Amino acid sequence: MNQYTKRTLIMNNTAGKEIEKFCKEMIIELQKNPFCEKVKSNFNGVTIIGDQNSTAEELVNQFFRKQKGLRRKRHQSASYKRSQRQNKEEKREAYAKARILVQRFKFVDKTDLNAVLSWIYQAVPYSYVPFKVFPRYQLAQELKSYGYKVNENINEHFVKGDKVNEARWMIGQCISKFEKGYSVPSVFQYFITDWKENFEAA
Repeated sequence: MNQYTKRTLIMNNTAGKEIEKFCKEMIIELQKNPFCEKVKSNFNGVTIIGDQNSTAEELVNQFFRKQKGLRRKRHQSASYKRSQRQNKEEKREAYAKARILVQRFKFVDKTDLNAVLSWIYQAVPYSYVPFKVFPRYQLAQELKSYGYKVNENINEHFVKGDKVNEARWMIGQCISKFEKGYSVPSVFQYFITDWKENFEAA
């Protein structure tokens, strides 16, 4: 709902709108209210102000100019720079761990379901790392070379409570994700933990 204060029309309804369309609405609403000298709104954190002589194009340009200034100011802040450094450190750490996992994969006994699932469990948090560091497709092909299949034991072929069936289902899902270039969802860590508790705890 629009509000009025000191001959200024305050427009609040910005949800789901494009800036160009909204600026046109600002001008139209202001022109409908000749007693208002200005129109004002906050669009995505940027304050836009126009008057009876403004055009929609001018308001759009004002928005992008102010947005650019806010972004520049944010990028110069100590908190932003600290966050960027932290992100870079986390990225380097993730890449390093991903490289280690790829090396470890060479020595995993691919015929041992527990060993393969243990490796997948460790790889889940780092399986999003770029292909050149974590070569998902090649990893999937190696698993397939040991007889594992894409989407194995899905739908009616899945047997809950069957050690081999459940394990090969998880590995098949992992292969499917890797071949498509996707990471393995974090929920698979829960699946693997549950499998180990049911079949390997003893």
